[in-house]
Amino acid sequence: MMEGPFLSTKQKQDSFYQQYLNQKTILNDQHLVNLQTFIYAANLLSFQLAADQLCLSPSAVSHRINKLEKQLGFQLFHRFTRKIKLTTEGERLYSVLKNSFSKINSEIHDIRGCELSGSLNIFSHPSVAENWLLPRLADFVSCYPSIQINIRMGNEQASFQEQAIDLAIYYSNGYFPGFNSECLMEERILPVCTKAYAEQNKLINQPESLVSCTLLHDAKAWHYSAVDAEWHVWCKQMKIDLPQHHAMITFDSSRSSACAAIYGMGVAIGRLHLVRKWLDTGILISPFKFAPLRTSFNYYLVWPRLQYIPPRLEVFLAWIKQQGEMSQQADYHFSLLSTQ
Repeated sequence: MMEGPFLSTKQKQDSFYQQYLNQKTILNDQHLVNLQTFIYAANLLSFQLAADQLCLSPSAVSHRINKLEKQLGFQLFHRFTRKIKLTTEGERLYSVLKNSFSKINSEIHDIRGCELSGSLNIFSHPSVAENWLLPRLADFVSCYPSIQINIRMGNEQASFQEQAIDLAIYYSNGYFPGFNSECLMEERILPVCTKAYAEQNKLINQPESLVSCTLLHDAKAWHYSAVDAEWHVWCKQMKIDLPQHHAMITFDSSRSSACAAIYGMGVAIGRLHLVRKWLDTGILISPFKFAPLRTSFNYYLVWPRLQYIPPRLEVFLAWIKQQGEMSQQADYHFSLLSTQ
């Protein structure tokens, strides 16, 4: 075969394609044992302790790590006299591998076992998790005690791959390109405050009195929302002018906004699924005789598009959808009673 500048166009194409394949297959099955060794060393931050766990000599562990670093093309550890420390690149790789190996072990356990088991990672906005999901979760745990439930909360978008999330619950308009999604339950919103606050500010059936009130806002009601988005939605539908230059306090969750209303700090926009328990007990009231407002934002279940849905996810989806139906039915009856 001719080399250098004398390579034919076809040979250059073949050479380039082989280089491309080499880049795309940096890791293959021959490197799995080295990756596993890296996980032990990264978790324990010690070649000696990793060697003890793997029944190897420290030099064998060091050799595997050196070989892996050479193959990857970057350093995984800073070596000091009596300790090691992950490099920035090593931390990134460890984070990904730890989640990946955990999911592999979980799947193998499921396949080998005769019962539903393994871990299930659920991501939710804090308000939905704390006010709606957690009070119901004991029922699922009692039915499926071998399924390990891990709840993670945040206002950001879930990273399904990096965080190994199996299912997310969002308050959203329902647009999730590239994912499976299903509406869990519809939501309705309404102003809420304490009875004492409503009487003090002459709010009972007088929405025009909102001008003298402090409005409480969930500043992160949904992705890319304005800080007062929910109040704007409610006022527009009710054909009420949102008070200009009104006093306001903002929060990063609907739950915090509702709790502030409980403490007599002002009037919040409450989501019926999340505040109904406080309305039922009289801790909060809705000062106006308006039916709770339906909007285009609801609660959605979102999960990756998978060729195979693990049984533990299937049973959780069935359970949570049943809970959603029961909660929605209860809110429907509340909405009817609120206008009577």
